Amino acid sequence: MNKRPFYLTKRKLASGKIVYYFYTYDKFGNRTVPQSTGCSKKTDAFNYCSSLFKKGNLTNQNVKFKVYAANFFDEEERWYKNKMVEGGITENTVTTYQINLRKYIMPYFGEMYIDKITTSDIKAYRIHLTESGLSNKSINNSVNIIRIIFNYAMEDDIIYKSPVNKTVASLKVEHKREAFTDDELDYIFSNYFEDERYYLFLLLGPLTGMRFSEALGLTRENIKDGYIEITHQYNNNKIKDIKTKEKRFITIPKKLEEMLRKQVGDRTFIFSQKLLDIPIVESTTRRNLYNYYNFEMLRRKKENQLTYHSFRYYLNTLLLSKNIPKYKVDFVIGHSEGKGSMTQLYTTWKPNMYDDVLKVQEELLDRLLSLRKR
Repeated sequence: MNKRPFYLTKRKLASGKIVYYFYTYDKFGNRTVPQSTGCSKKTDAFNYCSSLFKKGNLTNQNVKFKVYAANFFDEEERWYKNKMVEGGITENTVTTYQINLRKYIMPYFGEMYIDKITTSDIKAYRIHLTESGLSNKSINNSVNIIRIIFNYAMEDDIIYKSPVNKTVASLKVEHKREAFTDDELDYIFSNYFEDERYYLFLLLGPLTGMRFSEALGLTRENIKDGYIEITHQYNNNKIKDIKTKEKRFITIPKKLEEMLRKQVGDRTFIFSQKLLDIPIVESTTRRNLYNYYNFEMLRRKKENQLTYHSFRYYLNTLLLSKNIPKYKVDFVIGHSEGKGSMTQLYTTWKPNMYDDVLKVQEELLDRLLSLRKR
């Protein structure tokens, strides 16, 4: 049976917009990569393809990168569905891939034909990103995303081999992030805090080791009698699963529990905006920490990534120095050794099992509270 000149297929984009794509068959009987008509109505899409057919452009086998990779990481596309079948992927990772594709990859490779992109092009892209000021870690992530796309292109017989080969070695990444010192911690909390929300938000860092996004998403329901239950995070204006996908408990001193309950009142989020019951703005909260840095700390921030995450390193170091068993430290900090590793602890966990951790937290809280200027 003879095949028609073209076939239409309907897709729903991430924005919710319906767009018709078309595909045809090459001389070997292989289906070509679907290309967008840009039309939301089937009649318009049909007329568009008919016009291409009359001009002899319908069966052009040259596929631009932007056509093949458009919406590649959206939920409706194959990559996402395959990941879900294989065991799932975090929403944060998907969002990161989508942003990277749109912001960095498409502007550079979009107009190139996918089968004409070479290894030299990939290496030139890395140089371009380096000159743009991106870190080696970010560049490696971007190249890995391109590798994923080209692997699919090989499976689709669009290309014979991927340009992202072994000669495109990962760039060296130096892990510079460090913990705060005791003196630096004392300096931060000896400042005057006009807004109680930001003081308490920062205080959670060294006392609980919570990640920034975990603290941001903390709700009234997470505050228990003598401990916090970490169940989710707030990132990119959305509630998401925590990084390990396994909820955990963190003991807290009674004084800190009372401060948290007073702060939240009858609202949902502990650190909510003044007029809305949603978390305080991420970017503003991150910058707020640096307002309490001295000159030397600002230098270390630039050179060693001295950020909110450094509070986690501080607590991790402090607990180990107090001879707290490593498995307890890992549970408090949230260092999972694999899916299910924390769940076993979760089922038997009781606050009094972590009295040794609580004692260290109480001593630290008393020290930091004594420094506060009112």
